[in-house]
Amino acid sequence: MAKVEELIRKEEELEGVKGELEVEKVVSEVFEKGEKRLDGVAGGLRRLAKESLGDLEGVFGKLSESFESFFLLLGCVESK
Repeated sequence: MAKVEELIRKEEELEGVKGELEVEKVVSEVFEKGEKRLDGVAGGLRRLAKESLGDLEGVFGKLSESFESFFLLLGCVESK
């Protein structure tokens, strides 16, 4: 009788472990999906930052040209 009780107890333990394994699988899958989403967001932010830096370089380049022209004109006015 003791062996039957031990087998029943072991079977209950096994069912508990199986349930825990299923929960772990679900958690792992959800985590992986979240990681993929975050990776996509990070990639998008990285591209946006590169584009923004390029835009800023263009703006500062135009400002520099404008200031150069302004100071050249200012120099011409002062020299007259």
